[in-house]
Amino acid sequence: MHILIVEDEELDVIALQRAFKKHQVHYKTTITRNGAEALAVLRGDDPEREFITDPVFILLDINMPRMNGLEFLKELRADSFLKRIPVFVLTTSDEQRDIQAAYRLGISGYTLKQKVGGDFEKLVALLNAYADLVVFPDG
Repeated sequence: MHILIVEDEELDVIALQRAFKKHQVHYKTTITRNGAEALAVLRGDDPEREFITDPVFILLDINMPRMNGLEFLKELRADSFLKRIPVFVLTTSDEQRDIQAAYRLGISGYTLKQKVGGDFEKLVALLNAYADLVVFPDG
């Protein structure tokens, strides 16, 4: 099982990794810095990075360079193989247009970084429980 983190803020990535360690989340994680990089990893289009074939879910920021989170979601949901992957948004954007657009694109949850705090512990506990309790299809 795998968690794909699509996040361009280094400090947020470090805080997530610390929270994963503290909560003993033992899934493999891959970090990408924008939507285009994430799609390349998911599709096996980046020869320098591992091809992810089994993500449990994606943690996605909205505000990123090159390809933002909403653009990424549109591409992901248009892909017949990748569209089934659960996506949780983790962002600073509390704009209703972003929240509504993300839910229209089939996300599993929208979380504000300022609500989970700097240590991300509540979020990681939620995601860990989600991964433990939800049954995923084979292949």
